Amino acid sequence: MGQPVIVENRGGGGSVIGTEVVAKAPPDGYSIFDGGAGPGDQREPARQLPYDAEKSFAPVSLLVSAPMVLSVHSRSRSTM
Repeated sequence: MGQPVIVENRGGGGSVIGTEVVAKAPPDGYSIFDGGAGPGDQREPARQLPYDAEKSFAPVSLLVSAPMVLSVHSRSRSTM
């Protein structure tokens, strides 16, 4: 990128603490959020977030694509 990059990890609060910092940062392109599925997965009905998960962020790029597999024991039976 041709310039220094500072990584500031803000853990805790189920990622709400770090997400809030980026949500309230000036929209100048210098603060980037990388939080897995994104802030939208924190929209639990009972949870009061200090930011609007849908309006505070805009997707920029897909960073990773990984296959997911669900496995069970070969002798397991369905109960449905």
